[in-house]
Amino acid sequence: MQELKIHFLVVTPYGKHDIIELIKRIDGRNTPGSLQEKVFDCIRRIIMVKSATMYTYEIDSPERAFAEINEQLGSKITLMNHSVGIMLCAPDFIESGVVKDLCARFSFPVAGVTTSSQAVNGQMGDLMLTLMVLTSDDVEFAVGMTDSLDGGDLSVPVGNALEQAKEASDSALAMALIFPPLLELYPGDAYIEVFEKYCGKIPVFGTLAVDDSITFERSMTVCNGRSEHSALSFILMFGNVAPRFALATVSKKKLLPYTGEITRAQDVKILEINDLPASKYFESIGLAKNGVLHEGVQFIPFMMDVTRAEDYDGVPVVRALYRFDEDGSALCRGRMYEKSVFTLGSCSMEDVMETTLECVGKINDMDNAQAVILFSCIVRRMAFGVNPLAEAKGIKELLNPDLPFILGYSGGEICPTSIREHIAANRFHNYSFIACVL
Repeated sequence: MQELKIHFLVVTPYGKHDIIELIKRIDGRNTPGSLQEKVFDCIRRIIMVKSATMYTYEIDSPERAFAEINEQLGSKITLMNHSVGIMLCAPDFIESGVVKDLCARFSFPVAGVTTSSQAVNGQMGDLMLTLMVLTSDDVEFAVGMTDSLDGGDLSVPVGNALEQAKEASDSALAMALIFPPLLELYPGDAYIEVFEKYCGKIPVFGTLAVDDSITFERSMTVCNGRSEHSALSFILMFGNVAPRFALATVSKKKLLPYTGEITRAQDVKILEINDLPASKYFESIGLAKNGVLHEGVQFIPFMMDVTRAEDYDGVPVVRALYRFDEDGSALCRGRMYEKSVFTLGSCSMEDVMETTLECVGKINDMDNAQAVILFSCIVRRMAFGVNPLAEAKGIKELLNPDLPFILGYSGGEICPTSIREHIAANRFHNYSFIACVL
């Protein structure tokens, strides 16, 4: 009987005190402490983090917004020794004062970012606020936020904020969840590089801020009620946590027959492709004329290898081309590498749905998942035209209904493509759908 009880409890997402209560109820008597500890020692190796998701559409009254979220939280989860909140919201919730008020009322720290659309278990929409709470006895959390980023060296503002946050725990740093601002001042890769400088090659996962406007001028990051247009917020996780990751990019069945080698590049600029000036190359394949990109080219993904990366694992990344510079170079959203070979892909609604649902299927196959954090490129949302929530609906319908999830849309995705011998191959992506499973 004891073996059957332990097996049942191992696959049940409860914390230590809940597990002991379950043992007592199943036995009908007080189980000896030695057995309680054996069961817990077994389970703690599998279940490190519990989670729950909440939401509110209440934008006018902070009191009602807190009451709604607090009621949902109390009905879903009992907070353990260490907790943190991941918040996604439309910028309206910041501008109305709801976010600042909520953060002051919560008993746990919060960090997050604005987005255009979002979803949690049972709900999805645009003008809403969503919250995922992570709680654990084994994992500790710390949040932080930089000063405003002005185009200078990221090491100073990010380093200062990280060093302060790392003082919160003596345990080993296991992962960083980051929310950078959407600024043309820095390539997305730069945020990864500065975190690796101060944290080592731990997994780094996150999203660049967006909103529902064309220029993203209302996009903001959040940390404990503070909100900024040009600061980076983050959550650090310490201790016994082993995140897993999944990634969907471009359907390999829809790769176009155009390939090229980047023969000269400088940071986010492609200077030459196949020894031709970048603008001339794109004119030669019909994507530009007279130094101007044709309309819609910004929605064509570039799948590029990154063989020059020290931790190259054979997994390509996708980049977005958004305009030509005055010198004829092509400007991209992420760092470009000389000697890299690329091909062009498709970002149609069919391709987006196919690759996203394939990725969700992989998540469903993962054992002992307690939470999943999802970000999808905002261009993937745009691919559905007048039905922008179609991808979110597909995710909600296919994902294991017992698995707490939070989904937001992104201005650039940050996710490892592999972890080998505790070394994460952290990458910046465009046009991608990314998942962190805890």
